[in-house]
Amino acid sequence: MHNDEETLINVHRCLRLSTFSATCFNTWKEGTTQIKQVALPGSTIFSRLTIDASGQILYGLAGRDLWYSQDGGATWTLRKHFDRGDFTALISDPLQASRLYIGFFLPAQVVYSTDSGKSWNILTDSTTP
Repeated sequence: MHNDEETLINVHRCLRLSTFSATCFNTWKEGTTQIKQVALPGSTIFSRLTIDASGQILYGLAGRDLWYSQDGGATWTLRKHFDRGDFTALISDPLQASRLYIGFFLPAQVVYSTDSGKSWNILTDSTTP
C-alpha cells in the first residue's frame, strides 16, 4: 500500500450512508467493520448528506431544510429552512470546516455559508454572467 493510500484510510475512517427508507447508517473500520443505524429527525429522508472537514458535524438536506448533527447523527437540529427544495448538491469544503455549498436546479443557483450553515450568500445564479 502506498503512503497516500494509507493516509486516506487512516483519515477517512467513517462513511455515512442514507437510504430511501429514511435510514442513515454509520460504517467505520477499526479492525472490524461496524454498522449502526443513526436516528433521523421525525420522518425525514435526506436527499443529500455530507460531513464537515473536521469530521465533527454531519449535514443533511431534506425537503427545504438543512439539518445538522454534532454527535454522529444521534440527534439532529434544524439549521436552515430554504425557500426552495430543488437541491442538486450539498458540499462541505475539505479545507474549511465551517464552509458549505448548496446547488439548486432551476433557476440555477449556488449559495455558500462560511458559518456552518447559519447564514447564506449567493455565489452564482442563472443571471450571473
